[in-house]
Amino acid sequence: MNAEPVPHGATGGQPEPALLLIGDIVVSEHWVRSPTGVVPLAGTTWIAVDRTYLVRKTATWGIICAVVLFFVIFVLSLLFLLAKEDEPMGFVEVTVRSGDFAHTVTLPATTPAGTRAFADVQYAQQLAWRAGQSAR
Repeated sequence: MNAEPVPHGATGGQPEPALLLIGDIVVSEHWVRSPTGVVPLAGTTWIAVDRTYLVRKTATWGIICAVVLFFVIFVLSLLFLLAKEDEPMGFVEVTVRSGDFAHTVTLPATTPAGTRAFADVQYAQQLAWRAGQSAR
């Protein structure tokens, strides 16, 4: 995690270390920092929306086999072009809200950050709940 610490500390003005990084959203023990501002973690609402889909396309290995075998076994080599693969496309949207503050980040579905986005949002929700409990 190469994120800068959140500039506002809960005690003594010390910066808090980043516990979680979701795109350009940095979550610490008591604060959420994004390009649109810094807000207390307690009371934040986290939403993750899956906007991924599968694209069916001819398999790369099928195209290579068809080309290589084209001159040897013409008719049979064309059968390799029937091989299909499903490739994930799209993105995952993560939104954090607190009062008038809202920030959304879009994570490509094929990146490690996109594949773990739902687990990260669940962890952020747990941190927000704990921060709300400790504030009472």
